[in-house]
Amino acid sequence: MIEHVDLSCLTLWQPWASGIAEEIKTIETRRPSFKFRPTGLLGIHAGKAWDPFFNDGELQTPEALESFDIELLRDAYQVRGCLIAIAEWESTMTYRDHTVWDYYQDEHRCPSSFYEYGKRGLVLRNIRKIKPIPMRGKQGLWKFSGDVEFLERWK
Repeated sequence: MIEHVDLSCLTLWQPWASGIAEEIKTIETRRPSFKFRPTGLLGIHAGKAWDPFFNDGELQTPEALESFDIELLRDAYQVRGCLIAIAEWESTMTYRDHTVWDYYQDEHRCPSSFYEYGKRGLVLRNIRKIKPIPMRGKQGLWKFSGDVEFLERWK
């Protein structure tokens, strides 16, 4: 009998996805309109898009340098279109104050200019980097359904 797993996943632009996989970024931020689900396991998918804030694998601004080092950026540039980590989605916070946003900057790694009232923060714990599994991502939260063989790749 083949067992199946259903995993909620979130596709992120690089290098943000790699920042989570490397446990440099432990809070993923989303717009206030983000519809969140209950906590649980969350697959981190590195999308094919690259955040222009980082200018295709190089540091574009001094703020980018504060977020990630150049080696991580170069590695992340090579990994796209893959599931790269599994994390426990512990909770979701809502940023209603710029001082709270700044307080958690070491965890979400976003510059001050990214702040927006009501922005969501997905708090991730027990992050496990996995061997990249090529697959197509989607916008927003989406479900991956696979057999138990998938689980063996990240244990």
